[in-house]
Amino acid sequence: MAERDLRHQQRYEASSEALDSALGCAKDAITKAEAAYEKRFDNTNQWKQTFSELSGKMVTRMEYSSAYDALKDKIEEVSGRIKVIEGKSTGIGTSVGVVMAVAALLISLMSGAINFTRSTPEMVHPPMLQAPR
Repeated sequence: MAERDLRHQQRYEASSEALDSALGCAKDAITKAEAAYEKRFDNTNQWKQTFSELSGKMVTRMEYSSAYDALKDKIEEVSGRIKVIEGKSTGIGTSVGVVMAVAALLISLMSGAINFTRSTPEMVHPPMLQAPR
């Protein structure tokens, strides 16, 4: 019986040592898992912080809409001014054309009148076309 008790005692001690070493390994594994979790959690916090900083620098929809409307109004104003300038230049070009046409007509009428007043009867009716006298 003493031999049996000795074997039980040895088995108990061996299983106790195995259990202690398994628990020690489990503690080490838990410690490593906690460290990995903390590291991942820190990375997540850094990512959240970076995202918060970036989103703080981004333009909101309201700011964008108001800036877009202001820019659109300025473009429409400039387009209107360009149309007015083009209209003026077209009008000026047309006016210059009309003035030059009137001036050319007046010059041709004046030269015709000058030639008519300077003409002599021989010029009007050359001698070869006149009847003999």
